[in-house]
Amino acid sequence: ILPDESVVNLNANSKLIYKRFWNSDQREVWLKGEAFFSVTHQADSTSFVVHTDHLDVQVLGTEFNVDERTDKTQIMLSSGKVKVDFQHEKVLEKIVEMEPGELLAYTYHDNKVHKERAKVELETAWRNNQLIYEDATIADVIRDVERQFGFDIHVEQDSILHQKFTGMIPSNSPEAFFITIKNTFDMQVIRNKKHITIKANDQR
Repeated sequence: ILPDESVVNLNANSKLIYKRFWNSDQREVWLKGEAFFSVTHQADSTSFVVHTDHLDVQVLGTEFNVDERTDKTQIMLSSGKVKVDFQHEKVLEKIVEMEPGELLAYTYHDNKVHKERAKVELETAWRNNQLIYEDATIADVIRDVERQFGFDIHVEQDSILHQKFTGMIPSNSPEAFFITIKNTFDMQVIRNKKHITIKANDQR
């Protein structure tokens, strides 16, 4: 709970920084990782800003999810309105406004911004200790599991990474992920503490 009564839910391996004494005309925080924000509206319409390495999210009173990853930043707006201000000079559209139900993704390697309609419940399921996927690649799932549990996962065949997965994985149970991979895709999962190797069953 922040000094203005706004509520922030932090995902695993995430960090939020804010000043002990807030500026009277601007509320601001700095995020590393992923968080869901429920921002209180102020009578004087004081803005609320979430700073990340690549962009700033400006709001008045709303609910939204910010997910800063190694290859991109995603913003999922649940309610209200937000304005996204991009810092990189090569981004053509510097300021993008979002409506509820929209997902915005900014990829770092090409400085591209993509906005689409999405399911809020899928993008924010981590708040209920769930990772939910619809036709996601194994590469996407592995990326989330690595970040969620701090694993280093090596996949021996690139073809595995392109296979698709639809389902739910408890975000507080890494064993459920490994069991799902073994049973659904007929894979071997070899564990050595935090180091995981995944390979097809016909590989020795």
